[in-house]
Amino acid sequence: MKTLIIVISSRVSLVLLQLLYIKIYTNLLSPLELGLYAFWVTVAYFLSALVFVPFDNFQQSRIYHWKENGISLHSAIRLNIFLIITCSSIILITSVITYYLSSVSSALALSISLTYGLVSYISNAIRNLTNNLNYRTLAGYFLIIDGILKIFILFIFQKIVELSAILLITSATVAMIISSIINLKIIINKGIFFGGKEELINIREVLKFSYPISISAILNWIQLQGYKLVLVPLGATEAVGIFSTVSNIGAACMASFGSIYSQMKTPELYKSRGKSIVNYLQGIIVYVMLVSFSGWFFSEIIINLLTNKELAIYANLIVFGILIEGGNLILGSMGIAHSLNRSTNILMSVGIIGFLSCIGGFYIFYKWINITTIGYPILFSQIVTVLFMWISVRKSGWMQERVQ
Repeated sequence: MKTLIIVISSRVSLVLLQLLYIKIYTNLLSPLELGLYAFWVTVAYFLSALVFVPFDNFQQSRIYHWKENGISLHSAIRLNIFLIITCSSIILITSVITYYLSSVSSALALSISLTYGLVSYISNAIRNLTNNLNYRTLAGYFLIIDGILKIFILFIFQKIVELSAILLITSATVAMIISSIINLKIIINKGIFFGGKEELINIREVLKFSYPISISAILNWIQLQGYKLVLVPLGATEAVGIFSTVSNIGAACMASFGSIYSQMKTPELYKSRGKSIVNYLQGIIVYVMLVSFSGWFFSEIIINLLTNKELAIYANLIVFGILIEGGNLILGSMGIAHSLNRSTNILMSVGIIGFLSCIGGFYIFYKWINITTIGYPILFSQIVTVLFMWISVRKSGWMQERVQ
């Protein structure tokens, strides 16, 4: 009970910090800059979807095996160091090429954006490791440290220079670097990098496990974020900025409240090797419904309080963010449970269905696409993807095997 109270308290604090952070930057940036911010953050997530999501899924799926068998994390640490060095080199090469083909400003923006993606991975991997080794309270504190630092660094930046989209991303990157160093030092002192024998990580095994997740993650990224990369170059930067900002408030609330549940239940999902998935889904669906209704009912108050009058006109868009992020939480839990029991190849099929249904949705709604309707094709694709994933998992057979 004490752990639950601490986790809930930390998550409520995190929600307040995130909403304060959004309040600050939405009042510092114009709708145009908000659109550019959404664009460059989306570019950062491409790197995460391509490389980091699959590798981290592999690592987290092996945590309990390593711990139960007294296997050291040193091999995993070396793998991560290699991954970070390789990605840093790719970022440098890509930025140099962009400089020669485009401009200094484009190269700088791209390098900062991709670095943000790399640092986000490091920060998330540290928290995931801590949480899945049952240091849940500590993982909750890490999120609060990160949230406080983002606000603090942002205040420093806006006092020194006129804030822009790329400077906002820079400030967040600096904050995450500092918080990651602090968090890493704490878990090393806690002895989380337990000693023991080392298990050599087979790169072929990692790639076999990871490439379906990587492909699925890229397709999911295009499904949910691709509209920004298309609409911003077409001149709809302000529309993207308004929709993404308001819906992101809903997504942030859903992610934060949902993470209270997942932080308590995800370790159980790993321990049971997916056996508890039905109970897990029942709880998260209740969370999504409650947050969605609350977000819709209080949308105007929330957006007026957290942003400005210019964005408050579109307050109802907050529900799109809640439902879309809720779909991600549902899909993520089913993906973990299935990956622990069967090949991850099913995730590619799920990614393809999400990608195609999103394209189909935008094709259907194309004539009516504006600020208020951007979310319909994305929400439609999430519903189709969740249903397809559930049907595929049920047909795979491992759920029935577990019950027996």
